[in-house]
Amino acid sequence: MDNKEELKRSLAEEEQRAKDSLANVEKMKKQLEELNKKEVEVSATGCFLKQLDYGKNYFYISHTNVVSDYMFTQSSDKERFNINNCFSTREQAEQEALRREGQEFIRRCAMLWNKGNDWRKALVEQKFHIYYGCGLMIGTMSSGLSYGNICFDSINLAERCIAELKAKYNEEQIKTIFGVI
Repeated sequence: MDNKEELKRSLAEEEQRAKDSLANVEKMKKQLEELNKKEVEVSATGCFLKQLDYGKNYFYISHTNVVSDYMFTQSSDKERFNINNCFSTREQAEQEALRREGQEFIRRCAMLWNKGNDWRKALVEQKFHIYYGCGLMIGTMSSGLSYGNICFDSINLAERCIAELKAKYNEEQIKTIFGVI
C-alpha cells in the first residue's frame, strides 16, 4: 500500500513539473518574439533599421543639430532614413545630436590649435588623442596614420581640450559624446 501511495505522489509531482516546464517554454517564446521585434525595428542607438511606414512619426537631427519630430511621408524622409537620421524617441535623437556636437567640438579645437598639421592626411610622428576610460584620458599615437582619431600636436593641447570639454559639458554628457553608456 505504501508503494502505491508513493507512486501516486511521485506521479503528481512529475505532472506539476511538466506543467511548469511548459509554462516556462511558452514564456521564453514570448520573450524571444518581443526581442526579435525590437531587434528588427530599432538599433541600439535608436535609429530605425527598416524603412518606416508612411504616416509613422519619428525624430531627426536637422543641419543645425536641432532635434525635430516629423511624420514619414516623402523623399526627404527616405534620405534621412538612409543616413541613419530617423530615431524612435526624442531622447535617442538628442543623445546623437550631443555626440555629434561634442565630437565636432574636439575636431574644431584640433584644427584650430594644431600648427598647420592635418592628422587626417599626413603620417604622424607622435600625436595625442582624447578617449574615455575611467574619465577623459590622453592616448599617444606613434608614427603612422591616426586611425580615425582626432589628434593634437602636443599633450598640452589635448589637456587644454579636455579642460574645455569639462567646462562645457557635465560627466554624463561627456560619456554620451564618447559613446560610453
